[in-house]
This record gives sequence, structure tokens and C-alpha cells, in this order.
Amino acid sequence: MSAKSKATNSKSQITNEQKEAAEAEIREKQKPVDYDTKEYPVEVIVQKYMEGIEDDTNELFIPDYQREIAWDEKRQSKFI
Repeated sequence: MSAKSKATNSKSQITNEQKEAAEAEIREKQKPVDYDTKEYPVEVIVQKYMEGIEDDTNELFIPDYQREIAWDEKRQSKFI
């Protein structure tokens, strides 16, 4: 290994001190996240959608906008 590659390699290495400092900063800045999940039967979701659908006062919001397809079929196929 050349002196240049050793110098470059040592610059890209994370020291234990850097690792410990980063971990300490993460511990210091972390905060609890409170969340709540709910599971509704399909019947309840359908009822909330159907009630008020005629006058657009139902509790569920379904946006009209859907972005156009951005990828051609070949690219979509590769992604899948």
C-alpha cells in the first residue's frame, strides 16, 4: 500500500473516540416518540366513507390528485 493510499485510508477511518462522541450525541439528542395505532374493521371504514358521501361531508378524505406515471414500462419492470 502506498503512503498516499494509507493517508487516504486513515482519513476515512472512524476512530473509537469519534464513534463514542457520535453515540453520546445521539443519546443526548434522542427523545421519546409517542404514537398510537388503531385498527378498524372494514365495516367501520366503509360506513365512515358512505355516511355523507352525497353531500361530501364524510369523514374520510380521498384526494383527487394522483401524479402521472413517471417511468416507462421497461424501467418499471427493472424496479420490480
